[in-house]
Amino acid sequence: VVDIVKHYGKSMSLYIDDLQVIFQRPLVDQFPESKKLACAGVVEAQRGAPERFGMIAPGLLPPLVLTLGHQHSKVRVAALGALGATVSGGATKAFDDLLPPLAKVHFDGNPSVRLALVRVVGQWCLTLTDRYSFNAKLLPLLLAGFGDESPDVQRESRALMARVGAQWTQENEEELKTRLDFDANADAPALDGTERPCLGAREVVRANLTQMVTPCLRDMGDWTVQARAIASRLLFTILLHAEERATQHLAALLPALYRASQDGEVEVAAQAVAVAELVGRFVEPAGWLKLLLPQLAGGGITLSAGHRTGVLVVLGALLRGCCSPAAPPAVLAGAGAGADAALEPDQLHTVYPGL
Repeated sequence: VVDIVKHYGKSMSLYIDDLQVIFQRPLVDQFPESKKLACAGVVEAQRGAPERFGMIAPGLLPPLVLTLGHQHSKVRVAALGALGATVSGGATKAFDDLLPPLAKVHFDGNPSVRLALVRVVGQWCLTLTDRYSFNAKLLPLLLAGFGDESPDVQRESRALMARVGAQWTQENEEELKTRLDFDANADAPALDGTERPCLGAREVVRANLTQMVTPCLRDMGDWTVQARAIASRLLFTILLHAEERATQHLAALLPALYRASQDGEVEVAAQAVAVAELVGRFVEPAGWLKLLLPQLAGGGITLSAGHRTGVLVVLGALLRGCCSPAAPPAVLAGAGAGADAALEPDQLHTVYPGL
């Protein structure tokens, strides 16, 4: 059947309802090869008869989502490819139901499966007609690949995000041109010579920042170590693109970092410190000092030793960040004042009464 669909292509649109039944049954079959062939058939049907494929796309989603949990990695890869074709073919209304199972794929132990996810999501970000309305949901799935353990997944995620950014630049040329006229450094390389995300990639993240940061902070408090680790790495990547726009989220960011810096899992705690350094690098000290210093003073509230330790760890990371050679001039200008305020004698006496 797959060969017939591949050969006759558009002519198979007359039998699209029959194809739905034909592909649904092997997807729930126990035989792995049947599942892989059915997934290949779904891809070919969407490619050959895109005009009518949308009629059967919603009905194919449930068995495809179940197939994501199959024990064979090649079956899971095939299912992701079929999901990519099904959503592209007209099942975008089911995104809210798809997000939880897709997010779990980042926990998959096989790098090839995670690579397949990144490629599928990247293609959605580039080709869906109404992709702008889904960016807040799709971009975290793509950006999570930046911190993946596999170098291949990292490279593919960065390459796809660069393409998304280039496309955003092309489609919003006038808006970005206006910004460059007012900020000559908007498209400049990083001051320390490290790779900086392209302007378009940064702008598309900034346009969806609130919808991305909020769930990320929530997941940093998840009860599973793996979820907290992925969320902390994702937060770093998001803020790497957001740069100074992180300022508007400091009230939510800092408490989450205080807690995460004291996490029992070394990776999560270390990543929280890295995020704090990144915030210090891009956000002017006046922005975070007014929120952080009262936490040290307590304001008449008895704070636990663990909380104060977390605040001090984050403070140290922020100071390191704002003194970094990569920090913009405006941040560096406030670095000295920030350090003086943090180390002011009355402030130290509040934190360490014995001084």
